[in-house]
Amino acid sequence: MNNLLLIAQVTIAALLSIVVLLQKTKSGFSASTAVVKHTRRGLEQFLFMATIILAVLFVGISLYNSLFIQ
Repeated sequence: MNNLLLIAQVTIAALLSIVVLLQKTKSGFSASTAVVKHTRRGLEQFLFMATIILAVLFVGISLYNSLFIQ
């Protein structure tokens, strides 16, 4: 059980890193000065939701490993 959770944690960490790196960044001067309402659609929406889900899973497994696995 412990090995399975550790493998899941490493896999989720790798997937989370990939999903974050695939997201489009909005950095620079143009993003800070322009006030434009932006709606996520398609792949951008999927990556956003996947990031949230993977982050929650990663934190949950990490807390479980640190609190209950000795």
